[in-house]
Parts: sequence; structure tokens; C-alpha cells
Amino acid sequence: MAGEQFRALTGAALTHVPYKGGAPAITDLLGGQVQMFFAGLPPALPHIAAGKLRALAITTMKPSSLIPGVPTVDSVLPGFDFENWQGVFAPRGTPDAIVAQIARDIATVAGDKSLAEQLSAQGAAPAPLSPAEFGAFVQKEREKYGALVKASGAKVD
Repeated sequence: MAGEQFRALTGAALTHVPYKGGAPAITDLLGGQVQMFFAGLPPALPHIAAGKLRALAITTMKPSSLIPGVPTVDSVLPGFDFENWQGVFAPRGTPDAIVAQIARDIATVAGDKSLAEQLSAQGAAPAPLSPAEFGAFVQKEREKYGALVKASGAKVD
């Protein structure tokens, strides 16, 4: 989706190549089968550190201390903001007490300093939200990505 937004804003001639995850895409990038990839920082970081990949820009609004000197896309295309995130979901109808317990457990684990340090070294960070906050965040992301898909003209086969 970041690539589609980039294409829409710049008019760049990009071809979307679907992959079943970041690892095969990075493999093809390393092998020269594709020329660029909007990768999450955690899977790309080891290859950047080894000098095998060159980070051109970061898609988040603020630069990363793990790749100093790499500008944000926002510095050239104001408002460009794509951040990889992970979430925990439960089936509709899961009792509120269970959802609340899971949220408390996640917050406890996310507050562990050693985990935060490990994630930070990989280019990630825990950012637990309450179930209500996460629901609002997911809705906002759905609206953002939904508008982008609609504008792109993408169709489901």
C-alpha cells in the first residue's frame, strides 16, 4: 500500500509484484529480481547493516535512530506516513472480561524493559493500546487503506 501511495503521489511507473510476505520480497530484492521494496525495518535492518541493501527513505513520520541520515518520505511528500504494526485480535463475541485480561497481559509484557530493548534493536517498539483505542486505530487504518485501494482501481479476482 505504501508503494501505491508513493506511485499515486509521484506518478512513478511502478509495477506491483505480490509476495506472500516480506522475506521472499527481500530475497528477490537482494537477488536483483525487483528494483525496490517498501520493507518493514525489522526484516530489512540486517541487510542494511551488512551493506547488502540501501535504505532510501523511511515511511514513518519520524526518522529512525537505527538508520541515521536516512530521510523520511514525508520530508519530500508531506503527509506520507506508513508504519508497520501488529495487533492481537479475538473472535467477535469474545467476553469483555477475557478481552480485558488479554489487554492487561499484553501491556504487562510490553512493559518489560528487556523486551523493549530487543525490539528496539530490531527497529520495532511495543506500543500497546487499550481495546477501544486499538479498535479506533484499526478503523482509521481501514479508512486510509480503503480509500487508497479504491483510488488505485484494484479489483478482487
